Amino acid sequence: MNDKGEAAFGAWLKHRRRMLDLTQVELASEVGCAVVTIQKIESAKRRPSKQMAERLADVLQIPVVDNPAFLAFARLGCEGQRFVAAQNDGRHTWPCGQHRPSNLPWPPTRLIGREQQLASIKQRLATGSTRPENSRLMTLVGPPGVGKTRLAIEAAASLVVDFADGVYFVSLAPINDPEKAAQTIAEVLGVNEIGDHGFSSRLKEYLTDKHLLLVLDNFEHILAAAPLVSTLLAYCPWLTIMATSRVPLAIRAERQFPVPPLTLPDDHSLPADPQRLLDYSAVALFVERAKDTTPDFTMTAGSAGPIAALCARLDGLPLAIELVAARTSQWPIQKVLEQLQGRTLLETAGLRDLAERHRTLYQAIDWSYGLLDPAEQRLLACLSVFSGGWTAEAAASILGDRPVQAALEQLCSLAGKNLVVLIRRDDEPRFSMLQTIRTYAQERLAASGEETVVQRQHAAYYLSLAEQASPHLHTAGQMQYLDRLEDERGNFRQALGWFLDTAGDGARGLRLAGALAWFWNMRGEVGEGRYWLARALQAGEQTAAGARIQALISASGLAWQQGDLVASRAYSDESIALCRRSGQADSFNMGLAMCGLANIAIYQLDREAVYQASTKALALFSKLEDRWGMGLAQCLLGEVPLLGQDCQAARDCFAKGLAWLRPTGDRWAIGIALMDLGYANLLLGDLAAAQAQLEESVALLGAVGERFCRAMSLNFLAQLGQQQGKFEQTAALYRESLDLLRKMGVEASIADVQFNLARFVQAHGYLDLAGRLYRECLVLFSKQGNMVRVAQCETGLAAMGSRW
Repeated sequence: MNDKGEAAFGAWLKHRRRMLDLTQVELASEVGCAVVTIQKIESAKRRPSKQMAERLADVLQIPVVDNPAFLAFARLGCEGQRFVAAQNDGRHTWPCGQHRPSNLPWPPTRLIGREQQLASIKQRLATGSTRPENSRLMTLVGPPGVGKTRLAIEAAASLVVDFADGVYFVSLAPINDPEKAAQTIAEVLGVNEIGDHGFSSRLKEYLTDKHLLLVLDNFEHILAAAPLVSTLLAYCPWLTIMATSRVPLAIRAERQFPVPPLTLPDDHSLPADPQRLLDYSAVALFVERAKDTTPDFTMTAGSAGPIAALCARLDGLPLAIELVAARTSQWPIQKVLEQLQGRTLLETAGLRDLAERHRTLYQAIDWSYGLLDPAEQRLLACLSVFSGGWTAEAAASILGDRPVQAALEQLCSLAGKNLVVLIRRDDEPRFSMLQTIRTYAQERLAASGEETVVQRQHAAYYLSLAEQASPHLHTAGQMQYLDRLEDERGNFRQALGWFLDTAGDGARGLRLAGALAWFWNMRGEVGEGRYWLARALQAGEQTAAGARIQALISASGLAWQQGDLVASRAYSDESIALCRRSGQADSFNMGLAMCGLANIAIYQLDREAVYQASTKALALFSKLEDRWGMGLAQCLLGEVPLLGQDCQAARDCFAKGLAWLRPTGDRWAIGIALMDLGYANLLLGDLAAAQAQLEESVALLGAVGERFCRAMSLNFLAQLGQQQGKFEQTAALYRESLDLLRKMGVEASIADVQFNLARFVQAHGYLDLAGRLYRECLVLFSKQGNMVRVAQCETGLAAMGSRW
């Protein structure tokens, strides 16, 4: 018996049962067996009989065409990969587009000498009948600098077409706490933390039916997070993970893939023709990288031997070779070889116990560092304070005594020496650093005695950047500021941590959190925004009233988005009280606070409270002649007639709000007004106007990265497509809307959209899918106490017959 296949079937059965919302007792009853039998099968202690497997196929709604593969999987433990892949391909049972999402970084250079490894990885991870069993977790293992990350990116790029829900790259290098692993993965996927549901729980919920490849890069320093990987694989049967690490994760599902150094020639049998040396990948890489800095570089009969010896001296490690090759424009090959041969291994304390290849890489970095002038050495050390990259302006700011142009020239010099990575952009260049080099540079910074000063200057720079950007986030120029803030996400976290944890500067921590609040809101980063605002509000209790009011208003809005109305109301009440105490009763902030109260009342279907709050907000913004605020308040006021089913009056209110917002150029606010107006026109039957407005809403909200209102606009577009009889388009729109809402974890809206989808697919004869959706909606609506929808779900199930 195949124990591995048996375990795989048990895990699959448990997942399928939960997906159908069946308990072990209910499944046993349907199949006609004892509960303990189901328990043993799920725990891999036994297999079903042929008769039981056939009954399971019926109860678990296995398509007839997949029955042979299912029976082989259940009875013998074989055909499992083919069966799961087939189920994955049909799990949505409605048409899916060909687009495969991916966030893979764009490689700056061509990959050399990894053809065999690439083919092997693809064979093991590509979905389909030829994929080996138990290859859902592959760890690329090897020493620092061997090229694990570069190989993983190239392999993942070749696998994008194999995963219906995409391929995602997650860099774990910036984090030091294993507890942050789930959060880091969730952020890449756009999955929010919701209430008591932490990031690990939310990942399990979101990935449970996703056919997706995760690339987890640089796992070695957070090995305590390995159980998270096991948990995700256990709960998410269509998930595949490729990790890179210096050491294995040491979990049962893992299949190691050692990444060897590049190939080297034998010192005793160099070919007569020096060009034949290019058949060895280490030499080919050296020559290509040398040409990057010295375009006319060629390997001659005289230089071939030293080049081969140099590559051997560097153990065929790609990073070490690239560092040294970058110096060929300044040093003859023989001179470089002599220097490396003559140097002792790195003498930095704590590094002598490294393995030989580890020390070889550190030696190459140390050698390159030793060739820098003192100003460049100081710059390289200081750059280690950045998280996720930086600009020349940011680099100049932490040095304190260097013009931006001078910093830019030195950064380009370091990039030419492969010590930093230059990311070319249309607006301004950006730079980053490989984690191995950053680790070396951090040690240099700590030894310099400047670490505290540099961290303080780093935090001050990013506070200034956030405060400069914040006023522009509601203007026509918002995109460049949003993109800049997005680029600096890691640096903002580091600055917040410095203010709140290290420096104990709650006032500036609150200023920074408040300045970033609209960015988090517009990008749908609700969980992160609430986390930092809550910490900053607690640490900065004695800060200026204006900064605290803004932070309270933002915290209220983020809590509202998560359905936490108690916290949202508490934040709003405190902000309003503070406005009054500090003489800001007629301020812009008070208007925003009133808008927050109106949103809470909309959630509670309290028409009178919506009217009172939005009317006060409109009056305040009108007095200030602030069209942006007037437009938002007017759209909130339009919810009053909409709640009363007066769609014509609502449309007039929304149109007026949109007219005030258009001139501001704020895509976020305009997109929300268009969503409201489009929905009103949809209810009124003006489908042409509704379609134009909702499509523009989706485009504008998508441009700024907003998710919740975009999901609602997609839902309304799906309803419109349903009325027009556009099946494939409607199904795709519902799916896209649900995916956004599931990432955010907004259960009330998920239930509403899923209920719409259930009725839609039921009407088109997709009864298996409709039944599953109705059952999931029943659970969600019951939790909310929405008994009207519960009854509608039960009616939908009853209409499909007794099997439900």
